[in-house]
Amino acid sequence: MKAAQKLFERLRKMSLKLKLLLMLPSPILLLSSGCALVSTKPVAPISEFCRVVDPITYDSRVDSADTVAQIEALNAKWLALCDEPSAVTDG
Repeated sequence: MKAAQKLFERLRKMSLKLKLLLMLPSPILLLSSGCALVSTKPVAPISEFCRVVDPITYDSRVDSADTVAQIEALNAKWLALCDEPSAVTDG
């Protein structure tokens, strides 16, 4: 019992910085438990994406320059994925 009392007395006298340093590993260990999120859903192939998604249209007279730039960036990605004959196949 005296050992426990001595330990609590030492802890009470420690500086706040030292107490915080001693407590720091606890949340880090809890957060880094190694859990991983694994999806069991199958990912649709690019051909499915190209079948259902079309390039986005816009009107540069109405849409802001920022909106037009964002649409053009998305359309460039669409072209990179879908503008090849092998990207969209029947079946």
